[in-house]
Amino acid sequence: MGRTSLDKNRVKSPQKRAELATLLAPAFMKLGIKAISAKDLSTITGKSKATIYQHFSSKHEVIAYILAGKMEELEKFSSIINSEGTFEIRYKNAVSFVSKILKGITPIFFRDLEELHPELWKQIEQFKELALSVLGLFYKEGIRAESFNQINIEYLLLHDEIFFNALTSGEMLSNKNFHLTDAFDAYFEIRLHGIIRNK
Repeated sequence: MGRTSLDKNRVKSPQKRAELATLLAPAFMKLGIKAISAKDLSTITGKSKATIYQHFSSKHEVIAYILAGKMEELEKFSSIINSEGTFEIRYKNAVSFVSKILKGITPIFFRDLEELHPELWKQIEQFKELALSVLGLFYKEGIRAESFNQINIEYLLLHDEIFFNALTSGEMLSNKNFHLTDAFDAYFEIRLHGIIRNK
């Protein structure tokens, strides 16, 4: 009964929610979800717990809000890689765009998200599927235009899928002490230019 009353009286200001999420996102991305307590939410934002819970019903809702913002940004990847310009420029622009969004995210965030919030983790899986679909069409178009080498698209996508899975695996990257954005940038740099030096 009391919970229902609180929910009815809660004022979820879009502006305040965005402001709080902006302050909290870097901490969650760097330290993970488990490491941030309700008290930490107050310390990080400089707001009382009562103020925070006036706009978010729980820490889970904060995470969901932050993740939704990231996913909304990442979805622009498709329009960028399919914009005008050469295949190389479009590829570089799309990779650069995603790299900026991933900046600051550590493997521990992905690990905690998958473990604690599997329903939210599905959004990561869905984006990976979308990215592979978009890349498949892009590779096909590039090969047809003779801008890319004649490489089996299924193999290209298999490599991308393996990399994406490694990228979002909290254990794999943390064990190798890789920064997520560095690994992402290096992979696509190798993908674009290969390892053979042009003479």
